[in-house]
Amino acid sequence: YHQYLTIIKKTSKGLLELLTLFHSRGWKDRQDGSLTRTRGVGIIRPSIDLAGWDPVRPIRRPMEWKAARTRRGDLSRLREGFAMIIRSTPPPARSADAELAHAREVLLAESKAVESIAGRIDESFLRAIDAIAESTGVVLVTGMGKAGLIAQKVAATMASTGTRAHFLHPGEACHGDLGRLARGDVLLAFSHSGETEELVSILPSAKRLGATLVGVTSRATSSLARWADIVIAYGPIEEACPIKLAPSASCAAMLALGDALAFVLMRRYDFRPEDFGRYHPSGSLGKRLRPVEEVMRTGPHLRLAASHLTVREVLVAAH
Repeated sequence: YHQYLTIIKKTSKGLLELLTLFHSRGWKDRQDGSLTRTRGVGIIRPSIDLAGWDPVRPIRRPMEWKAARTRRGDLSRLREGFAMIIRSTPPPARSADAELAHAREVLLAESKAVESIAGRIDESFLRAIDAIAESTGVVLVTGMGKAGLIAQKVAATMASTGTRAHFLHPGEACHGDLGRLARGDVLLAFSHSGETEELVSILPSAKRLGATLVGVTSRATSSLARWADIVIAYGPIEEACPIKLAPSASCAAMLALGDALAFVLMRRYDFRPEDFGRYHPSGSLGKRLRPVEEVMRTGPHLRLAASHLTVREVLVAAH
């Protein structure tokens, strides 16, 4: 709150009305540049150097004044003022070299995340492979949000490489789609935190249905890990985004683990190029893998010529 006040004080006088509003609600400038409440609350926070302000760090003190003292109309005017500040603030100067350096940092961070989990997988990974290979049913891959997108890709990779797999959305599973799950199936669940509410809520029912639950998560003590029969815990990973919040390196790690599961199973099944072509008839890969009899002309579609004819005679006849 005080951080926004500091911004307002440094902005053009078009926002003077907002500062006047604060004063009318009991706020007052002090000589040292901070603000104080004249009605009971006291000093909230000293002035802050905005260049070093971390927008992710939560403000320590709750804004009781905002909740208890401010009228709805006042809050609306404050929001409008803050929007004006954001619109009037020039974007940071761009540097091509700096942006390329940042892009390289992101790529290196994600590659390091994948490299780090290579040394962390253990016998739990092999137990997951055994559970899937020996399953009498199908693999249902699930996850929510970005982990759900990873789960969809892993399900597609497994399906095209010899493992019968489908994606199960946790939100839809809560409302009846758990009927797709049966005894003998494997539920492969992805969640970086292991605490995703929509995912955790379907785990008890999945266990009651008799499915084998394989959890892929960063935390071996998470709710997903406690419910799972087999846990692949890949450990802590720092996200690659600038504020360390957007799923990025963790997604790369989960995707790599999913590919590792699919391809180890592929080798166990002795899955060959002709098998891949059977499941992938279209696209450039499908064309490369199609058998000759599906491509070449046969029977009446072949252009035949008598052996005694010359090339000229054959061409004239065809014309």
